[in-house]
Amino acid sequence: MSATRTPTRTPSRAPADPSPRTGSRGPDTAPHPRMRARQVEVARRAGRRRLRRLTALLAVACLAVWVGVLLRSPVLDVDRVQVDGARHTPTDAVLDAAGIEAGDAMVGVDLDTAGHRVADLPWVDEVVVRRRWPGTVRIVVTEREAVAVVAHGGGWALVDPEGRVLALSGPRPALPLIDGSTDVAPGERLDADGREAAAVVAGLAGGFADEVAGATVSEEGVEVVLADGYVVVLGDESDLDDKVASAEAVREQVDPTDGCRIDVRVPRAPVLTAGGDCA
Repeated sequence: MSATRTPTRTPSRAPADPSPRTGSRGPDTAPHPRMRARQVEVARRAGRRRLRRLTALLAVACLAVWVGVLLRSPVLDVDRVQVDGARHTPTDAVLDAAGIEAGDAMVGVDLDTAGHRVADLPWVDEVVVRRRWPGTVRIVVTEREAVAVVAHGGGWALVDPEGRVLALSGPRPALPLIDGSTDVAPGERLDADGREAAAVVAGLAGGFADEVAGATVSEEGVEVVLADGYVVVLGDESDLDDKVASAEAVREQVDPTDGCRIDVRVPRAPVLTAGGDCA
């Protein structure tokens, strides 16, 4: 007798519930109101920052435009050019050289170029050009000093310690005479001998500085002629104080009739050349 076997069925699993579990959020679920409010606030803050930056940039640009317009407007034009310190140089010559005129924009004035042009004038040693807001340009001039004269055509040329010709004069000024003559124009310099003589005359301090009647350059260097007729051989411009003191000591010990020439090129060993009447 055969037995019949009944097959055993395996219970099938129930299909998964596609709906989300209670309390979970899917991709289409709206965010929590507090989170949404936070996102909105962050976006608003970023927008306000961008607006502030844009406003600041626009304000700076507008300010720059207005400043540029103001600086070049008649409100800030040059109203006056003031010249100080020019005693020998005519004010008109300084103004012409500077090239600054009333009505020029203050911001557009080229101070350096104006200063260089004024410095080229014969008498001018140093010059400072400054703006004085709102409408004045001030030019301060320091002039050179004339220390000697040299023959120039039918008149005389005044020279400074560097041998620069400052001006021409008809009558001879009361300054030491540098021997020789020159044809250089004001603003130019003498030759090497003339420059050396001018430097020596300018370097004399105390002693017979006020007694120098003239200066010349020989093979022995610079010689100065004093009012009493003495000739003092100084050589170059080195140790001038010692040379002057040495020459003064000799003059105090001798009579002019005893000597006419004092060589102090070596200050500690002056040499007196006797003979002639120096008075």
